[in-house]
Amino acid sequence: MRGIRARSSDARPDDRQRMRPAGADARRRAASAVAGAAVTSLAAGALLAFGALPASADSFTVDDAVFAWGISNEANNRAFAPGTYNVMSAGVAPKTSGADTISESEWAATSGDVTIQKKSADGTYATATWAGLTTTPTGEPIPSPTSGRFSDHRVAISSGGGTLDAASDDADIAWSGSFTVAFYSGMTQFSVSDPHLSVTAGVGSVTATLSGYGTSMDDPDVFEQLPTREVTIATLTGVDVTESGLIATPDYDGVEVELPESASPQVRSGSAWGSFPQSYVDYQLLTGQSSYWYSSGLSTDGFKRPLPIEVSFDSVAPVVTAPSVETQPVDARTSARLGTSFAIEARGSAPLTYQWERSDDEGETWTAVGDGAATLSLASVGLSDSGALFRATASNPAGSAVSDVARLTVDPYVLGSVAPAFDGVAAIRAAVKAGHAIDETSSATGVPASIASNQTLELDLPWPGASRTGEVWLFPGAVYLGSFTVAGGIASAELTLPALGPGDYSLLFVDDDGSSKPAAVFFSITPDQQGLHDVSYATFRWGVNNESNNSAFAPGTVNLFSAGKVTDTGGHGTTLPESSWKQSEGNVAIEKQQADGSFAPATWAGLKTSPSGAPLGSPTTKTFSNHQVVLSQGVGRVDPGSDNADIQWDGDFTVAYYSGMTFFYVSDPRLLVANGVGTLTATLGGYGTDMDDMSKWVPLSDTVVTLATLPSVDVTAAGFVVTPAYDGVRVSIPATGVAQKTDEAGWGSFPQDFVDFQALTGQAAYWYSSGGSVDANKTALPMTVCFDSPECSPPASAIQPESTAASVAQTALTAPRALRAPSLPPVAEAVPASMAQAAGSSQVVVVQQQAGSTSDPGPVVLLLVILLAAAGVLLVVTVPTGGLIASGHLLRSR
Repeated sequence: MRGIRARSSDARPDDRQRMRPAGADARRRAASAVAGAAVTSLAAGALLAFGALPASADSFTVDDAVFAWGISNEANNRAFAPGTYNVMSAGVAPKTSGADTISESEWAATSGDVTIQKKSADGTYATATWAGLTTTPTGEPIPSPTSGRFSDHRVAISSGGGTLDAASDDADIAWSGSFTVAFYSGMTQFSVSDPHLSVTAGVGSVTATLSGYGTSMDDPDVFEQLPTREVTIATLTGVDVTESGLIATPDYDGVEVELPESASPQVRSGSAWGSFPQSYVDYQLLTGQSSYWYSSGLSTDGFKRPLPIEVSFDSVAPVVTAPSVETQPVDARTSARLGTSFAIEARGSAPLTYQWERSDDEGETWTAVGDGAATLSLASVGLSDSGALFRATASNPAGSAVSDVARLTVDPYVLGSVAPAFDGVAAIRAAVKAGHAIDETSSATGVPASIASNQTLELDLPWPGASRTGEVWLFPGAVYLGSFTVAGGIASAELTLPALGPGDYSLLFVDDDGSSKPAAVFFSITPDQQGLHDVSYATFRWGVNNESNNSAFAPGTVNLFSAGKVTDTGGHGTTLPESSWKQSEGNVAIEKQQADGSFAPATWAGLKTSPSGAPLGSPTTKTFSNHQVVLSQGVGRVDPGSDNADIQWDGDFTVAYYSGMTFFYVSDPRLLVANGVGTLTATLGGYGTDMDDMSKWVPLSDTVVTLATLPSVDVTAAGFVVTPAYDGVRVSIPATGVAQKTDEAGWGSFPQDFVDFQALTGQAAYWYSSGGSVDANKTALPMTVCFDSPECSPPASAIQPESTAASVAQTALTAPRALRAPSLPPVAEAVPASMAQAAGSSQVVVVQQQAGSTSDPGPVVLLLVILLAAAGVLLVVTVPTGGLIASGHLLRSR
């Protein structure tokens, strides 16, 4: 029994009388009258009858029934489009176009007998507010659509009338009133009117009249008012009807639904597959919401399950159900010095409280731990914690439920497994200035002014701390180089530097126990100029990643490139008009892959189609538009024999997500390669928005960032193709952002400073693995660079298929037959000074020690505002002679 009173088969009549809640006597008297009344009296209004139940000794009428339902967690979730949420509104909310969203003046907390309620931190419910639509019960912003945190609203409809029979588990109750369910803040919405509950012998359904508007994920201009239709919004089994009401969770798990070929197919595997009723999903095919009501393979599938429906009576105590643990804690394995967590999900009447316990003797005794939350977080664990058991108890006034036991396993800490939390050299300099780190550059010994590539260094520097061992890391890139030991106040390490490109670097000494401040040694590297020659016409082409060529989650929107800097849209969720998009401007062009693998100038219509002209479909279909940004007329110098290159392009292009709801500019990219290792940097600009407030639209300061890190570049006289680093690249994300997912195949990130900049645009989580359903689309695509040739086409190995682009191995470009080794006059001011000198015959890098300085190293942007779900990197450049293609991580630049 899920009711608050137990039914006993051998209870005496006077026992049943005592067990009946307040108001039951009146209902019994009404039931007797009903039992003796004719059918015509029922039709006259004794019931709001859609079909009367046969009266029995336990049947009674009600006119004060309250219907309460949160629908699903997804209906209370943040949406994938920037600044949008899935919400409920009392009454029928107006809508004037496909892109129209519900404004505060159009939203209503109450309408007639309908009230939208929000759960409070203590588990009780109160009338909802506009501001609360975007926050959790504790008032915190909902971080992202995949965070598992929701606004926890429900619709409550009062004054329901009908009959119930507790003995037979029968019920027939109808309500009068309407409410609106709006996804993406109303870009797609429908209304539910006059729900009717019908239960016979514990099996039943809830029907209602639906109305709304038809929209299209592929075309925001599609907009039509839909005819009303009576549908089944929930089916119910195992319903326990009591004299105080009922609580029932609608059927979903394992429910199959039939769908047209044009719809996203139902996924019928895993633990969260199922569907709302067929007639309900059929109607949602018209609204554009269909795949949000059945399992479709999205990362949010688990949030689509229906929440319990509660029916209670105003004159009696609400139905209270004891807790049950729906999701058990699982065993955790981590390393010493790292953290981990255990979590449960419980269902039951509010308020629910949680108490975690720990046992160090295989469950013989238990000690309370934690802060009363459903998740137990352990910030740092040691080897002594290995083997500890954890469990949680969920409680409310009706009882408690104890979870399964989960075990913690702690492995020894592996040197180099946890990188220090610095974004790059500039961040380390800032830490020195703030007193959080020590600059030992001038005190360190063993760092010569000039060293050969890959040379081993024997370093010594003062170490005032008590720790005896530690780690040495190289920045940018957070590369673990080895360990150091301390003796007599001197830290000593023998390290081998990897092949490095030109730029500023820092060695960071970090102790094992955190008792001492990190010590930094700063230095710079300039490549050898031996064998360099001029390049006067370099072409760069890059598709960035598949996600930048994908359809977006907001209806009718796509992710796209535009030549030049698109005009300011003014924000507020506005998309780019066709008049603002450009196929070419100056040295920049946007090209689209054709069905035969060749490339042609892009068109506005082609932004939404595959190379064969088919519509892109949903964001999870893995069909992409396959565009590339092409930059020409790059100038600089290259040395194929030493795999060195320094090329600069002049031009701008725009990367726009959600058809321009959020976008940024990329200007004047520069390619630097030294000893086969390179970076692509550029100046980024655009507009900053806020996922919680789309009215925020702030111009961003121009910032030089690393677009890509090129781990292994084979520079030839014609150019090269290389895939930027991505797989296995870690990125630091603030607590307010979506955490990086690092436990699945293909995890990684674009460069740290690039992701930092995207935190301001609202795109951060689209440039690293975040656990979203489109994570595989974020991996960087190959990059092609050509030298001194008007023709620059990517080789066949670098051309993406129609869908599911595979990773492309590095390929050296072969010079065209007519291509001769260039012999060009010097390009005076266009050639970087660092490449202007020649050195000896052997490859040499110059290391210049930087004495400690108190000068301001410049601000580091570390502001993260996060958008939906899931990630990659963004930039495009071209060079028209040889060929270069890169895809993956980018080295961080200062």
